[in-house]
Amino acid sequence: MLLLEQIKFLKENKVAAILESNKFELSKNKIDNHLDRVLNETDWNVLLILLDNPMVLNREIAEKSNMSIDGIGSSLRRMYDYFEVNETKYKKVALIHKAVNISERMHNKNPHLN
Repeated sequence: MLLLEQIKFLKENKVAAILESNKFELSKNKIDNHLDRVLNETDWNVLLILLDNPMVLNREIAEKSNMSIDGIGSSLRRMYDYFEVNETKYKKVALIHKAVNISERMHNKNPHLN
């Protein structure tokens, strides 16, 4: 329920304007540790593109990453599974939301406990 409220808030307040890359930062190491797997370069690049604009179309992600649309679809499906993104109309927003939360939550933990 909280995620739906946050998505509604983000949508109403222009998601791209709120999720600016200089406001939030993803930590590949922290995300890899949380997922207990290493994200490949393609998946990581897709996350960075989504950080810039969570409402971006797969076609635009493909153009920015020099990959095929099928490859982007594959990457997104894989990450939806990794990040346990459930069925929602806003899967990309939910995906980047979880990635940001993992990076931020783990950023605030005592580094000696990680």
